This record gives sequence, structure tokens and C-alpha cells, in this order.
Amino acid sequence: MFISIIIPTRNRETLISKTLDYLDNQNLSKNLYEILVVDDGSIDETERIVKERVHKCSVRYLKKMREGPGAARNLGIKHAKGDIIAFTDDDCIIPSGWLKNIYDSFINNPDIAGVEGKTITFINKIHPLSHQVVNLRPKGVFPTCNIAYKKQNLEKIGGFYHKFQYPHNEDVDLAWNVLKHGNIIFKDSLIIIHPSYHRNIFKKLIWTYYFVKYDFLLFDRHRKLYKELRCKNPWKYIYFDFYIKCNYFFLLRKYIKYKKLKTFSILTFEIAVFLILQGLLLFFLVFFFIYRHNKK
Repeated sequence: MFISIIIPTRNRETLISKTLDYLDNQNLSKNLYEILVVDDGSIDETERIVKERVHKCSVRYLKKMREGPGAARNLGIKHAKGDIIAFTDDDCIIPSGWLKNIYDSFINNPDIAGVEGKTITFINKIHPLSHQVVNLRPKGVFPTCNIAYKKQNLEKIGGFYHKFQYPHNEDVDLAWNVLKHGNIIFKDSLIIIHPSYHRNIFKKLIWTYYFVKYDFLLFDRHRKLYKELRCKNPWKYIYFDFYIKCNYFFLLRKYIKYKKLKTFSILTFEIAVFLILQGLLLFFLVFFFIYRHNKK
């Protein structure tokens, strides 16, 4: 069995080198895996940095025009030599036993279609303007920072759906298609750390737009699974589970329980402005997509 690790990247010159260091220090024999870095139109020094690593570890560099991480991963799948495809992100902290754990999972469970792991972050850095991935239990999310599939199943479903051009729900859509060909197991011991990063208001509002758009797209493509694994409809998930639960419950927990409202900061003001703008944007977006959905 041979594993191909696919990492999409764009303008992450300071992060991709660290990720390659983690993958170069795995306790699985280097004869059993390769690394494919797919550059999604970077304009920084990413190409130079990755190509400098080609002779140090089994890295291959692929470059394409910017179309999003899903399309970048599809290019990686096309060129991958492995019969197992492992996905991670260019900003993750990867323990040395990660690949060995994936390898053993498929050896010990030959009939599975894939394996997903536990993704953790630095909890004290989470706030409404931060970006991170947290996946502590099997709940139908299947983030591509910590998951692996049999290549034959990815080829059967045609890889990532081309209409998910922004990094949201393209991984869920892929996994829900793979489930038609076999089970995806969850392993608590397969751990990756996805650090939390601060995003400015403008970038977070752009993300909000795609969050709504791609949740409705996911619902249209997988109505039965969406209702079983996520929520009975997108608007309830977007408003309650995402906007109210994630944001306002966070504020109550972090600022009231720990009495941090005593110290006013620029971040506190930025979060307040963002939540007001995001609430207004969500109101209009949800009604727009419901209207467009009903016109079809």
C-alpha cells in the first residue's frame, strides 16, 4: 500500500515549509508515501520553497490557475501514485505518527472507504473573527485537513464538485458521495492540530457569503443526508447553529463567565461591529437563496 498526501496551497510561503517538515519527520517509511503540493496560483515564494525540498523528501510540486482548493486537490488526485489519498492543509501541525496511523487504519480495516481523525485547535485563541477547524467526534463534517480515502472511490465519484470554488463544504460534499461506496471510520488517535488565525472583518464577511451559498448548494445535492447529519434545513442551521450558537454563546461564555468585559479592546469593538454586519448580511442572504431556490 502506498499513500499520496495532497496539500493545496496559495501564498503560504511561511507555512508550507513547516508543514513539509512535519511530513518529512513521519515514522512511516518514506518508501510508502509521497507528498504532492498543489499551488493554486500563488504569487509569493511558494514555488521556490517547495522545489527546494524536492531532493530532501519525496515532494512533487504542481501548479495551476486559481480555482479553489477543491480543484487543486482534484489535480493532485489525478497525478497521485498512491492507492490511498490523504489530505491535510498547509497550516496544520502534524504529529509524527499521523501517516502510520492512516496506514494501519487501512491495513486493519480493508473494507473501509476512508478514515477521518480528530482535529483540535488552541481553544484560547478562538473568537468570532478567528478561523480554525475543530472536529472532536464523528458528526458528518469530514474536514480535509485530517482525512484519507481510497483513491478508487475518489475516482468513481469524480473528485471534488467543481461548483465549490471557495473552501467551505467541498469536503463534506466529497465525503457524502464517498459514503455511497463504503464506510468512513473515525479514529480518536488520528490527531492533527489546526491553529486558529485572526481574519479581518472584510474577509470574514466574504466567508459568510460563501458559507450561506454553499450550505444551500450542499442541501440541494444531498437533501436526505443533510437532514440526517446536519439539520432539517439550511436556514435553521445557518441562523441558530452557526450565527447564534457559535457567536453569541461564545461571547456569553468567554466574556461574561470569565468577566472579560471589564477590559475594552480593539478586538472587542471589531467583534461587535462584525456581528452586527454579519447578522444583517445573513438575513438578506438566506432570504435571497431561499427565493432563488423556490424559483427553480
